Order: sequence, then structure tokens, then C-alpha cells
Amino acid sequence: TPGCTYEGENNVMMLQVARFLMKIYPDIKRGGPIHEFVQYLGADLTQKSCMTEEVALGCLLKAFQHRAARLLSDAAARIENLVRSGKSRQEAWDASTVALTWAAKAYCHTFVVRTFSQIVSDAAVDKSTKDVLTALCKLYAIDGIIENLGEFIEDGFFSPHQVSFLKNKLADLLAEIRPNAVALVDAFDYPDKTLDSCLGRYDGQVYPALYEYAKNSPFNEQEVLDSYHKFIKPAQTEQSQRAPMARL
Repeated sequence: TPGCTYEGENNVMMLQVARFLMKIYPDIKRGGPIHEFVQYLGADLTQKSCMTEEVALGCLLKAFQHRAARLLSDAAARIENLVRSGKSRQEAWDASTVALTWAAKAYCHTFVVRTFSQIVSDAAVDKSTKDVLTALCKLYAIDGIIENLGEFIEDGFFSPHQVSFLKNKLADLLAEIRPNAVALVDAFDYPDKTLDSCLGRYDGQVYPALYEYAKNSPFNEQEVLDSYHKFIKPAQTEQSQRAPMARL
């Protein structure tokens, strides 16, 4: 997304999220009053996944919550260990920025999955539309797990069989969503003039459309552009005149 390129990268923003998480972490561990949206961060980390072959959306969300809680716990433990070893709190923080960034990304990922699933569940739409949106939500969640699989199996949260369930479901969902892929993109309702693209056609005639698009482009109104005669040809002529003649 464009947000990943602010100032070249976004680690500073991730560390701001991590600072918030570390600020509330003591309350989480003590069981103090915290917002219900972050209560899952204090969950029992010894629990295993409830995933079955059905791949329920609730089990997917619990997987993301477990990952976020564990990575936050790991980052907090690393900082405390460094402080006990004699480093200042700031030195310990600076030496833990990688772990803190991992925890922040996991928290943000969980936020998106939770919000997506909640909106789909609450959507006042017909069953067929809700089924498509639910499949899309599951696809997003499963893809996120597969892309970051190490963080979900590092502590044995998923079993090998459960990972197989996820991979099989991913393939099934891709086939299920494919007939609706163009409609899902069109639902954003961006006008063709804004997109200025011939991709995403309902009739599937992408390559003929690309050819027509190129033929009608102002750059192709003449076979050789004026810029060739002005810049490229003089340079080629000069280079050929300076090149040594071939010898037999």
C-alpha cells in the first residue's frame, strides 16, 4: 500500500504502535482494566489452534490473536532480560526494535482481520453476497498466515495437519472467488477514465484491448517520434563515425 513508503519506510510508525503496546502490557499482565479490543493480548499462550478442515473464520482470528500476543510477550521479555543484564531501558529498547516491529505488525494484521470479519458478519446484505465476502475474508486471513507461517508454528500453535487444512482451503477459495473477482474489483466503482486502463474486462479480451489501446495512444500517431530524430539518431551517427573500421 502507499502507506508502506512514507519517508521511504514505515518502521517509525510501527515503533509508535509498539510503544503503545508496551505501555499497556503491564496492565494486560496484571489483568487490569483495558479496552476489550486488546484483551486478547493477555490470553493463555499455551493454547493450541481450534482449526479444523472446515477452516472457520473464528479459528483464523484466534490464530492472529495468538500470534500477536506471543510476539508482544517475546518483545517484552527481551527488553526485561536486557535491562536485568545491565542495559538502560532506552538501550534495551533500541536493541529490541526488530522484535518490537514484529509485534506491532502482528497487532496491525490482527486488527485488519478482526475488523474485516466483523464487518462481513454484520453486513446487511443477501446471503450470496455475504458468502462471497466471507470467502474473501477467509482468503485474506489464510494468505496472511501462509505468508508468515513461521510465526504461527514457532511455538507449535498449528499442527502439520492444520497447516495442510489451510493450504487446501487456500486453493479452494481461489477457485471459489475467481468467478467474482472482476465484480469485487468493480465494486470500488472507480470510473474507467480515472483508471485509464483496459485491464479487468468482463469479456476477458485483455490482449486485443491492449493492442487497441496502444494503437490509439498519442505516442503511436507516427511511426518514428520526433524525439528520435532530435536526440537518439544524432548520438548514433556520432558514435558510428568515431567507431574504428573493421579489419579483415
